[in-house]
Amino acid sequence: MIHTIIAKRISYHQLGFLFFLCALIGCGGSNSGLTKYDYSGTVTFNGKPIPIGYISFEPDSVPGPGSMAKIIEGRYETPTGKGLLGGPYKILISGFEGSGNPEALGDGAPIFVDYHLIMTLPEKSTTQNFEITSADIK
Repeated sequence: MIHTIIAKRISYHQLGFLFFLCALIGCGGSNSGLTKYDYSGTVTFNGKPIPIGYISFEPDSVPGPGSMAKIIEGRYETPTGKGLLGGPYKILISGFEGSGNPEALGDGAPIFVDYHLIMTLPEKSTTQNFEITSADIK
């Protein structure tokens, strides 16, 4: 029974990210002419790279594009050409254990789900690392 609940939770979570990604693709194309910046970096949990996860960026108080990237072995990179404008963003990060098999479906058991923060991103392409601890997860 517990495995079924976890499987459904992960499936609903992944489905939510899919809808979010579709919304970003649909909304991101109307910002032509604006300078967009690429972000990449690492994401760790208690000092260890997150095996698999997702990071999304949504403008907080200004209009502009959002973006999403998959975290693989603790590293992420926003899609080239679909970068961000810089400024205040809501950031959502989720981490999973990974399946242990690169060809297997699913992301494995959740390490943590939906870690939220708001930060101002620089107006230049740069590396932005995130260090999350157990104390950060509520």
